[in-house]
Amino acid sequence: MAAAPLLLLLLLVPVPLLPLLAQGPGGALGNRHAVYWNSSNQHLRREGYTVQVNVNDYLDIYCPHYNSSGVGPGAGPGPGGGAEQYVLYMVSRAGYRTCNASQGFKRWECNRPHAPHSPIKFSEKFQRYSAFSLGYEFHAGHEYYYICECRAAGGGGA
Repeated sequence: MAAAPLLLLLLLVPVPLLPLLAQGPGGALGNRHAVYWNSSNQHLRREGYTVQVNVNDYLDIYCPHYNSSGVGPGAGPGPGGGAEQYVLYMVSRAGYRTCNASQGFKRWECNRPHAPHSPIKFSEKFQRYSAFSLGYEFHAGHEYYYICECRAAGGGGA
């Protein structure tokens, strides 16, 4: 299977004008933004796809999903006939511009395209402080970049 191009996503966390505005229109719970990370998402096929988030917002990334029956939505394979699998990285601006995953760190792995019932979903909360030792802390006014590399259904790297 030929390697798919890297998919790129830029996230902007704007500088709040007032401390109360940092919560965004959704209040303390924040808003949810969904990205379906697969080759059929036309937004990811062009450079510069941007999701603008506020502090306390969530980004939900849905991995490629195929039902096991082979019938209905999500039944078909990805480009090249195989199920799409991706490793997603958070990278620096330079890593984004050069599509270089080594200039960042692995964030998630979309490696279960035939998961039962529904696609695998990863959620990122844009918060200033994380209660988890492995949690990432985001800062208002900064840009954050995600890229991915495609993996063949057999588990090989692209």
